[in-house]
Amino acid sequence: MLTKPVYKIAAAAVGLLLLVGLGFYLVGQQKDELQRVQDAEKVARLKRAEIASLVEQQAETQQQAEDVLRRWYARYKVVPATHTNPAVVGFLNDLSQS
Repeated sequence: MLTKPVYKIAAAAVGLLLLVGLGFYLVGQQKDELQRVQDAEKVARLKRAEIASLVEQQAETQQQAEDVLRRWYARYKVVPATHTNPAVVGFLNDLSQS
């Protein structure tokens, strides 16, 4: 028969093993959670970079549109009287519409 102190030591050893096992389990869970958080952070950084790139492209496109409109409004709006041929006027209209 085992004595009372041996039971206490055995119970303490079992408790210690349970605590160590729980510790390893929790550390494993934390590593998984850390990996998920790092992956989410990486995705967020990539999205921020993509958004910055899209904003830059939008600014460039806006500038191009402004240039095109400025040139459109600066074009000759009246065909000189020497060019009364309907084919020439049609050609110029086709150019201005494309």
